[in-house]
Amino acid sequence: GYDANVSAKLAEDVLGILAVQDERECENRLVVLLDFDKFDFIKTLLRNRAKVLYCTRLKQAQTDEERAAVEAEMLRDASSGGAAILEQLHQ
Repeated sequence: GYDANVSAKLAEDVLGILAVQDERECENRLVVLLDFDKFDFIKTLLRNRAKVLYCTRLKQAQTDEERAAVEAEMLRDASSGGAAILEQLHQ
């Protein structure tokens, strides 16, 4: 079984990998980290990586300023649909 520290480290590692711009590189690193038997989960992560990254970063923001900075970055991120994700969160 995993303990909380191992799970937290794994989550941190996954988030770091999801931030990698190149999708193929991102996928390869996730397979190495999580193992190939988790490939369906990896595909789901990749399909939703902008949502996972932005929603996690918004939750982790400690201040209104940090939250505003993440939201501003989302609005500028046309390629990953950051503005659309932000709009969904505010509905």
